[in-house]
Amino acid sequence: MSHQVKAPIGFTKANVTPGTKLALSATHIRCTYVEVAAKRAAADNTGNIFIGGTGLVAGTAEQVELAPGDVWWREARSGECFDLYDIYMDADTATDGVAGYYIPQ
Repeated sequence: MSHQVKAPIGFTKANVTPGTKLALSATHIRCTYVEVAAKRAAADNTGNIFIGGTGLVAGTAEQVELAPGDVWWREARSGECFDLYDIYMDADTATDGVAGYYIPQ
């Protein structure tokens, strides 16, 4: 039995208004892996990025805080997946953002 390996797909997302969360994807994208990097300060970001779910509020315990250059990743368990539409980001500073990739289901 052959196993087809899916190629990773890259993305970027920038915050327009600090304090306003944005989904990593505007449409439903089911995937088995996602990796998100806060853009480095020398190139883009001047503040931190926050990653979380629908209840994301920057600066609370219900989120992951990424300094410029930090990376966050998530891998689904075998046979499962998750949706980029359900993962949100926010930023300390307008125009700060993330770059990353995902592996589709």
